[in-house]
Amino acid sequence: MKEYLSHFVILLCRNGRLFIKDRTGLFLALVQAPIIAAFIVLALYGSVRDYKESDEIMRKSYAFIKAVENDRKNTEVMYENYRRMRANDYYEESVKTAVAEMDGVISPHHAQARATIFFVMISASIWMGLLGSCKEIVTEWKVIHRESHSAFSPTAYILSKLCVLGGVLLLQVFCMVSITLAALMPKDLTFGSLFCHFGVNWLTGFGACVIGLLMSCVIGSIRWALALVPVVMMPQILMGGLLRPPAQVLSEQRNLLREFCSCMTLQRWAFEAELIIDTRCGLSTKDGDVPPSRKVAILSHDQNETSLIYQPKCKTVPLDNYFFKKVGGTLGERLGLPIRVLAGFAVFLTIVTMICLKYRLYFASRGNLWCA
Repeated sequence: MKEYLSHFVILLCRNGRLFIKDRTGLFLALVQAPIIAAFIVLALYGSVRDYKESDEIMRKSYAFIKAVENDRKNTEVMYENYRRMRANDYYEESVKTAVAEMDGVISPHHAQARATIFFVMISASIWMGLLGSCKEIVTEWKVIHRESHSAFSPTAYILSKLCVLGGVLLLQVFCMVSITLAALMPKDLTFGSLFCHFGVNWLTGFGACVIGLLMSCVIGSIRWALALVPVVMMPQILMGGLLRPPAQVLSEQRNLLREFCSCMTLQRWAFEAELIIDTRCGLSTKDGDVPPSRKVAILSHDQNETSLIYQPKCKTVPLDNYFFKKVGGTLGERLGLPIRVLAGFAVFLTIVTMICLKYRLYFASRGNLWCA
């Protein structure tokens, strides 16, 4: 154990020195995050405010529906008054301001725009993690092969690499997340929410780092390693849960293969964790549950925002339940599942990478040209 720790420390110091001496790589790694954040802000700035009027209509409509349900005696009078007035005049006269608990009710368009911000941040974290690690073992393979003839530990080597890459990713993700949230969601940004969003993005990026190391361990050339990055990245985007939210898929249109592939992506679980953090950022109740602070008003398929008042049928669901089906009740149960899955992915793939490196060195020592 003592020799293993000594080997790990030596490799950690060497990898750290090599990374610092590479001034060009260090500069690109540090500048990459603010540049990505700047493009995210440029593309999505003001997106959550694009549907301000739609949100206001949804809140007032929901408040009106609740008023009708709570006061059955005045229902006919309300409908009669509305028939004699135009829609805009009715909204101004009938429900001037939504009640305090309606402040968190948003329209589906706003929910989609809000979720897009978190989705893009997660994609950027995965991208930085993959690119930062996909060339590590390939570029150092000759050194690794030479050192394998002496006291070389694949486990210590992989862990030392992950420590250095994880430290660099820590700076990148913190810079990207803080700039993006401060520019796009300044009113909703708190120290607690920033820490939670940063933790989820870093854990996701760390899992992508492990995937990159696994690719670098299996592939024998830098070109192939770089060529596989889009192949790994595209399923994350397509199956991540934004383009086709699982909660909105009808039961007769469910596809087990698609659901399985979605569950095998980092993006899907990180996206769900981000939505849970954004939705349930309040204080826990006595039973440990956190009431949703952000809800989405859902209309039936034959209605829209303007026709809602004619046939008042509306319900609200928490933002996270709008994209993903409810799992568990308390905040710990809801947020714990995606966090455990992301951590499990990282641990499992780390073990697989260690095994692959060990067997590649074994076959290389036997004269296998591909492994060598």
